[in-house]
Amino acid sequence: MATSTPYAVQLVNQQTGDVALHLSTFEQVGDFSSHYNFLVEQNFRRQHQVKFYAGQLNRSPKTLSNLFALYNHKSPLMIIQERIIQEAKRLLIYTDKTAKEIAYYLGFEDAGHFGKFFKKRTGQTPSEFKSIASDTPATAPALSAIA
Repeated sequence: MATSTPYAVQLVNQQTGDVALHLSTFEQVGDFSSHYNFLVEQNFRRQHQVKFYAGQLNRSPKTLSNLFALYNHKSPLMIIQERIIQEAKRLLIYTDKTAKEIAYYLGFEDAGHFGKFFKKRTGQTPSEFKSIASDTPATAPALSAIA
């Protein structure tokens, strides 16, 4: 008996540079989740809304959220936000970029909005985080620990 094998074809929108996956079949939610995570990894700097990723997966945002909740996964929005925070922390620790430069690099049109976003999720402003991280370079957190 033949089994269905999930596969995806990566397409790049020539105008926006966004990466999309066109999926044929899913055998389990893990496959679906990994495709979602791949899309986030490719697009998180430009796309911060679940609606974009749901559209790429031919699902509604509500269906996508319900599917992740059904299998006790993090919410689709949380995955996007955690990836943005992880990248922001990495840039704050390992580059000389200012918070404003990082905000624009991560797709925020307003640096103030980025600062509020960062503080809400980490409890520190980007400047506070960078200051603490630079005060202890020998004990700066490894990339795996800053997520």
